[in-house]
Amino acid sequence: MADEKCIVDPQRDCLGLHKAIALEKQMSEYRTQARETHADMYRRIAALEQSGSAQEARYQAIMDKLTELSVRLNEAL
Repeated sequence: MADEKCIVDPQRDCLGLHKAIALEKQMSEYRTQARETHADMYRRIAALEQSGSAQEARYQAIMDKLTELSVRLNEAL
């Protein structure tokens, strides 16, 4: 094709074009990989946040029970 020929010497293939195409493909692969990695990281962060919320709720329930036991103990004495 005419687009693949060197501007300086049309008899030769354009080596820079081949390299540019290879680099574009590589960048596309990196973008895809980064997108997948970021999506995975966001899923993990969301799971950690949910886990933290559940843990906080359990902690609060324990503290409420301890407070209740403390009140009962003080009333019994």
